[in-house]
Amino acid sequence: MEFGLGLLTAQRADATKKTHEQVFRETVDIAQVAEDSGFDAVWTSEHHFFDDGYLPSVFPLCGALATATETIDIGTAVALGPLYDPIRFAEDAATVDLLSGGRLRVGIANGYVREEFEVFDVPLSERAPRVEELLEICRGAWTPGAFSHEGELFQYDDVDVEPKPAQDGGPPVLLGGMSKPAVRRAARMADGHIGFVYYPDDWAERLTYEHFERNVSLAEATRNDDDPFSVVLMQFAHVAETDEQAWNELAPRLVAARRAYARQTESGDVSDWDIDTMSDDRLDALREGALVGSPETVIERLRELDRMVPGELHVIPRMVFPELSADRLTENVQRFGDSVVAELS
Repeated sequence: MEFGLGLLTAQRADATKKTHEQVFRETVDIAQVAEDSGFDAVWTSEHHFFDDGYLPSVFPLCGALATATETIDIGTAVALGPLYDPIRFAEDAATVDLLSGGRLRVGIANGYVREEFEVFDVPLSERAPRVEELLEICRGAWTPGAFSHEGELFQYDDVDVEPKPAQDGGPPVLLGGMSKPAVRRAARMADGHIGFVYYPDDWAERLTYEHFERNVSLAEATRNDDDPFSVVLMQFAHVAETDEQAWNELAPRLVAARRAYARQTESGDVSDWDIDTMSDDRLDALREGALVGSPETVIERLRELDRMVPGELHVIPRMVFPELSADRLTENVQRFGDSVVAELS
C-alpha cells in the first residue's frame, strides 16, 4: 500500500488573510513535510475560475514541487485532459518528469464543470474522445523518434517532441471517471485508475464498497497484459487520539470543502451544505465516507480496503484544507505519517 498527500490545490480561505503568494509557498513547504513523513507521493489537482483560487495550472506547481523535493513522487489528481493541447501537455509533463528525475505520475480525467468547457471553447460532448486521443498522443510523443497520429480530433504527421521524459516511455498515466465505461477505459489504456471517493454522490445512490469492488474487478478483468492494475483512492482523512475527536475536527472542514464544490455547479446551490442545519443522517454518511478516527480505526479501515482491491492500492488522504494554518496542517500530516503511513507502508 502506498500513500500520497493531497490535494495540493493552493486554495485561499478569506478568513486566513493569506495572499496567494503565501499559499503557494506553504504548498511547497507541505510537500517537503510529506516527504519527511514517509508519504510516497504528493498530488496536485486542477480547476478553473473557483473564487478561492483553486489551482488552475498543475504542471507549473508540479515543477516547483519537483525542485523542492528529492525522493517523493509528484502527481496530478487530476489534470483536466480535454482542456489541453495534447502536444503541449506531453511537453509539460516531460519537462516536469525531467526536473524531478523521473518522479512524475500523471492522472487525467474528463472534467465536469460546464463553465470551464465554455471558456476554453471545448464541447462537453468531446470529453471522452479528447482524453483518449490525449493519452495516445502523449505515448507517441514520449517514445524515441518521431510519431504520427490520425484521430478524429487531432492529426499530426512525423512530429518529434523533445526532450523525452526521464522515465522510459513516459510517466505512468492513470485515468479517472466513476462510470463503468470510464473504469474499462482506464483498464484498457492506462496504468491504473484514479479517483474513487467514498461520499454520497447525489444522496440518492451511495458509492459503496460493493460498487467499488465491482468496478475495479471489472477493470482488472479487462486488462490485456500482465501488469498490475493500480488503484488510486481519494478520501477525506484525519487522525486524532479518539474517533470522536477526529470527526469533530474534520467535519467542519469536510463540509466546507463540499460546499465549495457545490458552489461551482450549475445551480450554485449551497443550502444543503451548512453544518449547523445538516441532518445527522447526512453527517453520518460523510463520516462513513472518510478515513477518520484514531490511528487504530483508520489503519483497520485501510487494511479492509487493501484486502478488497484487486490491484495495487495507492491511498490519497485528503488532508489539505485552505482554512488550516501552516502549523496545524504540518502537525496533521506528521501525525498521519507517524501513526498510519509508518504502520502500513
